[in-house]
Amino acid sequence: MNHTYSMEYYENVIEGYGFRTIKQLGPSSCYVYKTIDTNNGNQIRIVKIAEERIDSWGYEHIAKENSILIEANYITGVAKRVKCIYDDQMSYAKFILLVKEFIEGKMLEKSHIENKLQKKIENIVKELHKEGIANLEICSRNIIINKSKEPYLIDLGSCMLKEDLDKYEFKEYQKEDLSDLEKMFDED
Repeated sequence: MNHTYSMEYYENVIEGYGFRTIKQLGPSSCYVYKTIDTNNGNQIRIVKIAEERIDSWGYEHIAKENSILIEANYITGVAKRVKCIYDDQMSYAKFILLVKEFIEGKMLEKSHIENKLQKKIENIVKELHKEGIANLEICSRNIIINKSKEPYLIDLGSCMLKEDLDKYEFKEYQKEDLSDLEKMFDED
């Protein structure tokens, strides 16, 4: 059976799990949707989806983010994992869907950056480092500021776990994260 994995096809797979798509978000490394979870009180959720044979990189990216979010589950300021669905019921396709909480707010902008907010973001980064998570891809598109002016990191798909690296590599990723933070805060 030959399928084209268009945006509409992915939306149909997502909807088969009880998530009504609101809109596709992007740009991104894989298909990302803002959805309504019709199985769970119509809560708004983010769903990332990929099919292993068509998009093996996206599939691995989502699987890695799932692992990272399990490790970072208790850290305040990180968008939480709701669940991950591995679907290999079809003989011709193997999907992964990562369901995350939706953080209502705006992407970080230069006008939002004040000392108190900067300190909160730095603390989130330090907590992730302490948990053995680095290579955070610190940039404004990956940080949402909610209505209470609390920062959230929303995409940890590029992160690395300390256990998968040697000591030197992990320290280098930590330095890069802190350097990226400094650059973001110093931009004019």
